Amino acid sequence: MKIKQFISGRWPGLKALALCAMAATAFVACKDDETDVVQDPHITLSEDAFLYNAAGETHSFTVYSNIDWKVEMADTSQTWVNIWPKEGSDDGVFAVKVSKQPAKDPVLREARFRVVGKHEHDNIIQEITISQRDVDPALKLGVTTTPPKVVINSNGEEKYSVGVTCNVEWTAKVGDSGEGWITIDEISDNEIKFSVPKYAGTVPRTGRIEFNATTERMATVELIVYQSIPLDIGENAELKTIAEVYEKLGGLQGTVRENVKIQGTVISDRVSGNCPNPAAFFVQDASGRAIQFRVQEGSHSLQLNSLVTIPLMNTQSVIDDDGQPYITISTERIRDVITTGGAPIEPKVMESTQGLTDEMLGTLVTIRNLQFVFPHGTYYNANEGSIYGGGRPTDLAQLLLDRDGNTISHYVYGGTSVETGAMFKHYELLTDDPMLDITGILIKVENEWAIRMRNINDRDKLTEARRYVPVTEFYWPETLPDKEILVPKVGTGQLFVNFAPKAVIAQSTTFRLYSGAAYVRVDASVNGTEKGYYSANCGGWGAQSNDTYTPTQKAWYFETSTAGISDDLYVCFCTTSSQSGPGPFSIEWAAAEAGPWTFVTDYKAGNWEVIPGPKNFAFKLPDGCKNQSSLWLRFRVNSDERVDGKAANSATGTNRMIYTSLKKKVN
Repeated sequence: MKIKQFISGRWPGLKALALCAMAATAFVACKDDETDVVQDPHITLSEDAFLYNAAGETHSFTVYSNIDWKVEMADTSQTWVNIWPKEGSDDGVFAVKVSKQPAKDPVLREARFRVVGKHEHDNIIQEITISQRDVDPALKLGVTTTPPKVVINSNGEEKYSVGVTCNVEWTAKVGDSGEGWITIDEISDNEIKFSVPKYAGTVPRTGRIEFNATTERMATVELIVYQSIPLDIGENAELKTIAEVYEKLGGLQGTVRENVKIQGTVISDRVSGNCPNPAAFFVQDASGRAIQFRVQEGSHSLQLNSLVTIPLMNTQSVIDDDGQPYITISTERIRDVITTGGAPIEPKVMESTQGLTDEMLGTLVTIRNLQFVFPHGTYYNANEGSIYGGGRPTDLAQLLLDRDGNTISHYVYGGTSVETGAMFKHYELLTDDPMLDITGILIKVENEWAIRMRNINDRDKLTEARRYVPVTEFYWPETLPDKEILVPKVGTGQLFVNFAPKAVIAQSTTFRLYSGAAYVRVDASVNGTEKGYYSANCGGWGAQSNDTYTPTQKAWYFETSTAGISDDLYVCFCTTSSQSGPGPFSIEWAAAEAGPWTFVTDYKAGNWEVIPGPKNFAFKLPDGCKNQSSLWLRFRVNSDERVDGKAANSATGTNRMIYTSLKKKVN
């Protein structure tokens, strides 16, 4: 505010008083009138440097400012750096994402960019320098269990030694759960020594030693220290059946408070069978119930049909994420082992999977008259060596249909290689699609019923005849032919997507059908490479500027004929998506390509980049699908959710159909 009024000099006293009053008024007015208060333009950053992990990550930088600003790369050719947003106003945040270092010849790399404040006179500039490690800090402990764990008996241990391998300086401390009874004695470059005193408690105790990098960012590595109860726990225990133990617990979960023990036969085959967890074994007794045990030491050597006695006081039965109950014990509890001394458990014979109950979990069963969903079944549906080399799981499922049209998965663990490291020689188990009786341990995986054979003798080939016969069947033992439409192996029909050309296109383009490695066997051949079997792969499921379809309209279309067929019909297929590809789908049917479409069911594709073995599906179709001169099925994306659940489908996300068929049930 400016004061424009002047007081005549005729009254000097009044003039002085008036000037003082006006000065005070001017001061108050200027204080209240904020529009005339102008701060100096400024830009301040939360930090001016950051070191990224070699694995790639995103880090956010905060801008404190009162003007418009933009972010500029010093070298725009550095495509391994992505910035968003690249401009803002006043206070704000921008993120800098750095991609993963290349697998071959990674190097320490650096990038610079600046935040430029737009000002009418001179721009205000703040610079940031980022760098990315060539190799991330890593610390490995010299123990074989996962997670790292050592087991110490109740007598304690002085200066227990564990080797440490680390590419940076490291330090260690006892975690809260180990304070007061775990003592670190010595730390050197490649070793830690600690002591544990004698223990007289009645419940095992667990503590942790935490390892961290001294100056670098590194995820904490924990060593679990487990100390067992004294050996006299369980003396004079009362013998109970497994059924009585569960009855006392009131279900599958709870803590055993009484001094009781069970005696039973080991029904799992750790030495030559199909068991991915070396710590686990199953015991069943004459009551018909079973317990899965997992040993704290991480491994055991109990043989099939061994007779064991196990005291249970203070143990706890819990249920894992798959829905499988188990009890964790120390090997000290396994008493009076008589190798092959147990009476072999006779499996419960079931004509179908109907009637399965939770009380049967972990028990030995034989399910009769099963048939593989694949045209040529194999108990293992991928090349073990190629998957294991990628660091991905080799415990995969193959879907089976029972005589009532119900499904159950059979799981087989592959180890490191089908030729060298696998305990189960899967290539020997290829079948020519017979009917089978399969014996195995009844389990749950992802809370769905499954069965796990113990060894090669746990199946009986009944007949070459099939109950579920293909009407139309698509699969590809060899690469898909370029510039040709997909042709079924059995019957007649079409398989295509509604947003790409029907012909296979080899060259790179978003909307195309192309040949992709399937990691699955679909013909009766022996072990091969991951590219020995193929799939119909299609990209472009997410929205894109030239995309005329919304995500919920995109679909696979499968056309066939059921004219003259009055048998029950099943659509059988296996499918996976890349992690940025679609997850949820709906199956619908119609008598014509234009519809109207009738809903059948929903499903979610497997995530190929987590577990490359495809998910297998078999669904019974409504009676309206019978006796149709033209039957259309579509597998339609019903959401924009990615298969990894992290965001919306990307334009480059893919989905692959590895096997697709319509089967009729003939007997």
